[in-house]
Amino acid sequence: MTEEDIDPEETEESIEDPPSLELLNLLPNPDEMPLEDYLKAMGVFCIQMHNHLHPVEIAKLAPLFVSSKFHVKASPEIYMIATSLKEYLSNVKYFRKTNPHYHVVSKNLSVDLNEELGEATLIATMETHGLLGASDNLVRQSVYMGHWRRRKHTGRWYAQRLEIIRGPGSEPTF
Repeated sequence: MTEEDIDPEETEESIEDPPSLELLNLLPNPDEMPLEDYLKAMGVFCIQMHNHLHPVEIAKLAPLFVSSKFHVKASPEIYMIATSLKEYLSNVKYFRKTNPHYHVVSKNLSVDLNEELGEATLIATMETHGLLGASDNLVRQSVYMGHWRRRKHTGRWYAQRLEIIRGPGSEPTF
């Protein structure tokens, strides 16, 4: 990924006082856990990053563990579909602005890991709250599928593709 892929001025447009960036401490360390646990932790991080990170932070972190050829193939919200990381980051900024109470809870994460091929698929169920101005009482359930690959020259794992299949909402939780 080059600096041309993410334009800091474009990313920070109309954003006041982004939080300080101590981001590397947030990422799981692959040297401190088994590979499957690391990939699960990265899956949870990717699913829930919008709960805790400002769009500027996401734009700075993403190149560390996301392929520049990353794309969102399907999404609960049609405007989150992206053919590039830059487009996805732009969509995230818009999405967060229009859904300030949005947060996700990941559940039931499993990993299908093929170390020999350097490929992994993570599958999780998700509960999504605060969409489109809805209160926290309305919960939508979805399935997340993340496709990860290992870089041959560095051994580092990166997210290659994300698919989210939107499910129905649940009964209100009063």
